[in-house]
Amino acid sequence: PIKSNPRRVSIVGRRGPVQAAFTNKELRELATAIPGCCARVVPSEDVVGWNDASSNRQLKRKMDILAKMAPSHAENCRVQLDFRFFLSPVEFRPASPGSQRLGSVLFQKMRLEGEPGRERAVADPSGETIEILDA
Repeated sequence: PIKSNPRRVSIVGRRGPVQAAFTNKELRELATAIPGCCARVVPSEDVVGWNDASSNRQLKRKMDILAKMAPSHAENCRVQLDFRFFLSPVEFRPASPGSQRLGSVLFQKMRLEGEPGRERAVADPSGETIEILDA
């Protein structure tokens, strides 16, 4: 059996928070399900969509819940839950050469294209990548 005591969990989406499929109840439960868990939204340079929720009550509530997840570095925080948006996995890297253990994931930055409500995620033309390390 595999035993794991993660210190950080990243939930990554190709699109933005407005387009995320989780319900408000699921979002609240994710943030409180693990004892000692501190949830936060990792700031993104591309905040497209944050204002698109104003006309829909449920989306506005989702955005309010996410906005209240301020970065937390509390001393009693045993697990950091990071919500990250506008990223798409490109490469899974081993912890060391030949290792079966995941060391990091390389993500390409994404952006939205299309009319509101019908956006699709496309690779950012900058080609910029972000590496998320196993912590």
